[in-house]
Amino acid sequence: MSNLPAVFLMSDFGCPRLNNAAVSRSDHFIDTVIEGNRPLAEFETMRRYLDLPEDDGNDSHRFLLENYRETAGLTEIDRTNPSLYENLIARRFDLILMDNLSDGYNRLFLTDVHGQETRFHFPIDLAGPNCQIWDQIRRFEHREVPCMSAEQSASNWLRIIDWVKEIHPDTPIIFSLPFSCTSEDAPERKAFFDEFNAIFPAAVADRGIALLPSLNPDRSLWKLPDWKHFDMRIYKGIAGLHFTQMQSGWKELALGAGQAIKKEVRLMPWRPLPGLRSLLANTLAVSEAAITEESCVDRTENWDSLKQVEVMTAIEAAYGIQATFDEAMEANSVSAIRQVLAQRGIAAADDEAAVSNIFHDVVNRAYAAPDALYGRFIKEGAKHDISYGDMLRQIAAVHHALAGVPSGGIVAIVLGHSPHIYSGFIGSVLGGWVPTMLPPLTRKQDPEVFRKEIGVLFGRVQPAAVITSGVYAGLIPSDTGAQIILVEALQDLSYTQAKNILGSTTPLQQKGALAFLQHSSGTTGHKKGVMLTHDQVYHQARTYAQAIKMQTGDVVASWLPLYHDMGLLTSFIIPTIIGCPIISMDALEWVANPTMLLDEIEEEKAAYCWMPNFAFHHVARAGDRNRTWDLSSIKAIISCSEPCRAAAFTEFSGRFASMGVDITKLGTSYAMAENVFAVTQSRIGKPVSKAAGEIDSYLSSGPPLSDVQVEIRIDGQPQSEGVMGAIWLRSPSMFSGYLNLPELTRERIVDGWYDTKDLGMMQDGELTVVGRTDDLIIISGKNVVAHELEDQLNAVPGIAPGRVLVASNYDEASALTELIVLAEPVEDGVDAGHVEAAIRDLTFTLSGVSPRKVRLLPRGFLIKSTSGKISRSKSLEKFNAQFEISKAV
Repeated sequence: MSNLPAVFLMSDFGCPRLNNAAVSRSDHFIDTVIEGNRPLAEFETMRRYLDLPEDDGNDSHRFLLENYRETAGLTEIDRTNPSLYENLIARRFDLILMDNLSDGYNRLFLTDVHGQETRFHFPIDLAGPNCQIWDQIRRFEHREVPCMSAEQSASNWLRIIDWVKEIHPDTPIIFSLPFSCTSEDAPERKAFFDEFNAIFPAAVADRGIALLPSLNPDRSLWKLPDWKHFDMRIYKGIAGLHFTQMQSGWKELALGAGQAIKKEVRLMPWRPLPGLRSLLANTLAVSEAAITEESCVDRTENWDSLKQVEVMTAIEAAYGIQATFDEAMEANSVSAIRQVLAQRGIAAADDEAAVSNIFHDVVNRAYAAPDALYGRFIKEGAKHDISYGDMLRQIAAVHHALAGVPSGGIVAIVLGHSPHIYSGFIGSVLGGWVPTMLPPLTRKQDPEVFRKEIGVLFGRVQPAAVITSGVYAGLIPSDTGAQIILVEALQDLSYTQAKNILGSTTPLQQKGALAFLQHSSGTTGHKKGVMLTHDQVYHQARTYAQAIKMQTGDVVASWLPLYHDMGLLTSFIIPTIIGCPIISMDALEWVANPTMLLDEIEEEKAAYCWMPNFAFHHVARAGDRNRTWDLSSIKAIISCSEPCRAAAFTEFSGRFASMGVDITKLGTSYAMAENVFAVTQSRIGKPVSKAAGEIDSYLSSGPPLSDVQVEIRIDGQPQSEGVMGAIWLRSPSMFSGYLNLPELTRERIVDGWYDTKDLGMMQDGELTVVGRTDDLIIISGKNVVAHELEDQLNAVPGIAPGRVLVASNYDEASALTELIVLAEPVEDGVDAGHVEAAIRDLTFTLSGVSPRKVRLLPRGFLIKSTSGKISRSKSLEKFNAQFEISKAV
């Protein structure tokens, strides 16, 4: 059943037990369902009124139930009023079928039942031997409403179609133009349908639906002789035909309608998975404490066999599944329901043993909407759109190539800007491997130094496989035993082959299983592997998406490299989990042409973008000052990765406010790999608060996320608001530790709290970050660990050992934080120009940052502390005073 189309039938009397609408006359439908003026009559109530026996051969409802469940794969629905609306919004359908047969022959019976007027219709004249029906109806006062005109029917169905399209804008609709099976003995009915068929096609021409022509099938296909109506095989054939066409990519129906279905592919909205026990408690109207892992039918309050249908309806709606009939009946305990979810790769939020793979929904989207856009990749001016189907094929190719790698093995990804970065990462995670992004060699780096540094890193990480390209393959250490996978050699799989490799279900992950490693802070050889689990990442995605009001379909525009946590999470992992198309630009190309970001925001109606502080200045000062862009689609451009300064927002909004990005659309966030990403986030749609007092040049980074605790500490003791100190945090998204660095992990995680080594202050519940408590320097969003870089620079010929200083200065004129390197010569007479050039080249190769100033100073210039170490603050203060460098920060 899971491979068959999910069809919603809006016919003259669809079975209420299935996901079909019991549509009587269209005016009754509008009055009852759309306008909500009257309650819907329950099927059982109508059965009781009409007194239809269970084995009645004319029971259309039972006929539909047996045939549709067996062949069309439709699902049980919630029959609580108003059932139609609730079931339409709770599910995704491949197809909606409609007809207006009821309008042509049905009369409404308005019956006063125990003082309450109830409307229902029933083809009394076709009831055959069930003569007791009339006796049942005569018990109550009733009156009959005549049939409507063809013009009124057409007008009503236009309104119904518009209403349905608001709920399911992406689901194809087929409207069957009716015919009269009884035309020879019902001339009025034939005249009605002839007139309707003449006016309706023109009236509905702009609605983007498909029309099936009026069919005249053999009488053997009528439902039953005494009902004189279509047999369900007609509807099954229509559904099967169109489903086959959709799978084959056809655009028009083959039955002669000649009208294409206008379908814009969209993804089903992402929603966080709830806890199973809380969902059951709400459904059963009991306390959550009453639901345990042992709860089941007949042993839990309010949970009996009749309530089971409602329970499974709630499960289907909450977790986006369609249970089989057997599952709906047999999954009558908490453990059995968890098993039903597990078979679909889903773990409820309160599952203590397992968690869903973070990319579980990527596969589901690729199966459900293969033509939907996953992302656009821009390289050297060329734009390459990747659909979910394309991504699935690449993911499966990676999955196949890694088949021999042990489960849980680390997969290093060393690639330039390419779609293969995304598919390599997703394919690794889906297969149970642990990927990690590493920066590739850039044009300005020394290949030999890069090879040495990545060798040090590989020695600690010990990757089982490396995904790279031929350009970088020669730089990968050959003595690690890692399997080298070249993206150029990946198989070009078909969509069907990809589905066969990946299967229909993404296996669950054990609680605590690693999803990936994020390498943070430091030169390549000294990078620390931050271990992040599936549940930590998923928790962050859910919490952060809610904080910034991100929804499925929101476009993310980015130039950020993915080997940095800001780019990896905001411009890849979180959008992928939520279902947001990604517009990805090459970072180096953006630096040279920063307004390309604005071009893409305008063209693709992007909603989100993240940048470090310096980039706001860079974009605001770029391009033709008279050029304008339509940036009104932006919900937020968020600054993070380095301290946020008010001047950056003032300059950016000053230029772009009239184009749709005023100060209310600029946000801030304090983020780090050790918390997956965000720790705090400013309030979306409101101006960011400015820090007060001596730090008023900084912007607040906003309040902590809903589940994050932040403390400001001095000497390990928490401080009150308004006091500057070290930032500590605790949250469900906090990392598990540093890979193969147990001592550092114990040093940084104390009693469940993480010492960030950042310096900040809480004011009015919001955090302002101003710098570091250690020697990590943030330059243009990149982390430079001063002492690690100094260790490497000591090897430059001509520098006195231990006499090199790496520091930063904030330049007010350029609004940029600059990296400077100060050193002393090993002896007098050294060629200063040659040594400074060597320092500059090695600094860029190791850190990716080009120092703004490099100075070879007189011997003895740098000041040492009493411990024998160079005093950064005093040496920098002396240098600033003597060489008139801008004020140090």
